[in-house]
Amino acid sequence: MESQRSLQQQNQALAAERLGFESERVQQATQHQELSVERDALQAERDSLTAQLQELTAERESIQQQWETLQTTVEDLQDQLIAQGAQTVEQSKQRVALEARVEELQGQQYAQRAKMTEQATLNTQLQEITVQRDFLQQERVAFTAERNQLTAQNLQLVEKHNKIQSERDILRQLLEEIFPYEYIRKRSNIANEVTNRQILELCLQPKERQNLLCLGFQKDLARAISVKAAFLQIFPYERYRELRSSFYSLEDLELANHYIEHGMHEGLAIEPEMVQ
Repeated sequence: MESQRSLQQQNQALAAERLGFESERVQQATQHQELSVERDALQAERDSLTAQLQELTAERESIQQQWETLQTTVEDLQDQLIAQGAQTVEQSKQRVALEARVEELQGQQYAQRAKMTEQATLNTQLQEITVQRDFLQQERVAFTAERNQLTAQNLQLVEKHNKIQSERDILRQLLEEIFPYEYIRKRSNIANEVTNRQILELCLQPKERQNLLCLGFQKDLARAISVKAAFLQIFPYERYRELRSSFYSLEDLELANHYIEHGMHEGLAIEPEMVQ
């Protein structure tokens, strides 16, 4: 009984152990499945990383090529920059020379503008001077015409003055012939050394004409003047020229003066029928 019981216990222990092994096997199978899944995931991830690595490698190679290309480009650019630097220096020199030339041309342009402005000012002044000259020319022509007119008038006045002077001389001669010298001497008790001409000059002064000393012969003087005027109006000038042909060119007044001064004393009498 004890052997059976011991066997039974052993069987139970084996069964329990078998169950434990089975449970462990199931657990290991489960773990194996999980490991397989994890392995597959890791394999997939490795494949993905491999693909990414390949892509990165290709990208690195592309970048390397681009870097080399960039280095070549940079070297080319450096060479170009060096060449451009030389060109820039030359261009700077050319630009400085060009700026100097531009400043020179601007100075010439300013000078030309100033000259043009001065020329315009001179043209304006010339136009003003031309207008003034034309105005002065017109004024000169007008002044010349006026001067000629005044000269003609002056000649007429001189001629008239000479004529009046000649008439005054004739009247003076007539006055000297008819002047009452003795009457004046008696009225004023003038000394004998005073000449007749001095008495006449005294009485002909404007202030002395109003003096009582000269009132006595004023009527005779006026009468003498009237007689002279009447004589000049009725004198036979043409007839007298026929008698004295040598005086044919004399004016009427000169002819009458000659008759008064000389003709009356030469015995040449004017007949009544000669009077106009």
